[in-house]
Amino acid sequence: MPVCQACRRFVELDQPCDHCGGSSVEYTFAAAPGTQRGASSSSSREESPGVPWSPRLRPPVPLLIVLDDGSDQGEVFRIRGNSLTVGRTVGEIQIPNDRDLSGQHARVELVAGPKQPRRFRLVDLDSTNGTFVRVHQALLTDGTDLILGAHRYRWSVDVPDHGTLTRMDHEDHPSWQFSKNATHYIGRTLPKPRDGHSSVEPVIELLDDPFLDSTHARIEFMPQQALWMMTNVESQNGVWCRIQTTWLNGKTEFRCGEQRFRFQFESPV
Repeated sequence: MPVCQACRRFVELDQPCDHCGGSSVEYTFAAAPGTQRGASSSSSREESPGVPWSPRLRPPVPLLIVLDDGSDQGEVFRIRGNSLTVGRTVGEIQIPNDRDLSGQHARVELVAGPKQPRRFRLVDLDSTNGTFVRVHQALLTDGTDLILGAHRYRWSVDVPDHGTLTRMDHEDHPSWQFSKNATHYIGRTLPKPRDGHSSVEPVIELLDDPFLDSTHARIEFMPQQALWMMTNVESQNGVWCRIQTTWLNGKTEFRCGEQRFRFQFESPV
C-alpha cells in the first residue's frame, strides 16, 4: 500500500498526497504470521509476541491419544462431551482386533459441580482383563494386579514377613517371595551391586522378557507406614497398576487390553 513519506498517510497510486502535497511514496506490506514486525529503523523496541490464543470462557478440550505400537505418537481424539468410552465393540473408540479388550471396557468421564473444579476420571467398566495405569510408585496390597514388561503379576501377602509376586498369564503360575528385611530389584538380568554393597539383590530375573529393563523396578517394605511399595526405576516400559477408578492428571497413560492410551489436559493460561 503506498504511503506518503512526509506525513505517513495512505495515498493513491502515482498521485500526490492530498494532505501535504508530497509526491514521494513508499510501500508497506502486512507481515506474515511468525515474521518480525516493526521494520522501521527508527524503532529500537524489541517485539514480544503474545501467547497463542485460547478460549477464556469455554473450558479447554482434553485429548485422548491412541498410541501407535512402539511409539509415543498416535491418533488424537478430542473429548468435547462429558465422556468417552473405549471398547472392542462399543464406544467412541473401538479396537475390534484386540482380544483382551472387553466389548465395553473403560470410560473417561467429566466430574464437575457448582462448588468443585472440573476434573476427569478413568473408570473401568467391569472389564474381564482390567484397566491399568502407568505409575511411578504402586502401593502393594493383597491382590494388587500389575503389568511388568510383557506379563501380568499379582501381589499377595500370605506370610507375615514376606510378600509374593505371582505371574498370572503363565499356566504354572511361577512366584517369587520378598522379605521385609531387604530391598529387592527386579529386571531382565542381574544388576551390578550398587556402591559396592552386595546386600541389595534382585529377586526376579526374567531373561525371556525383552520388554523389561535390566533393572526395572524396586520392591521394599516401608516399616514406618507398614506397607509394601513398588517403584519404577526409570524403565523404558514402566510399571502398570490395575485400577477400578482413578483421577486423571495433566498427562496420564493407561492400558486397555494391549492398547496404550495417553490422556492430556492442559489448563488455560
